[in-house]
Amino acid sequence: MNGIFSNAPSPGVIRLVVSGLLFGVVQAAILLVAPANMPSPRSLIILLGLLTLGCFIGAVIGESAVDPKDRWRNRGGP
Repeated sequence: MNGIFSNAPSPGVIRLVVSGLLFGVVQAAILLVAPANMPSPRSLIILLGLLTLGCFIGAVIGESAVDPKDRWRNRGGP
């Protein structure tokens, strides 16, 4: 596993961290632009928060060190 806390994180994990940060920036921009007299965009904030949390969890877990082609060969495929 090459998670974000390993010595050599994989590029996919770094992309997940960056995308999670971008979700946070989008969420902050939505809150700043929302007019005061309109109801809060709470559902969108919750959705972006869940996506950000999912990106962080995926980055901590990391990618498998096994190549997907090798994984298919181990199952008995062509």
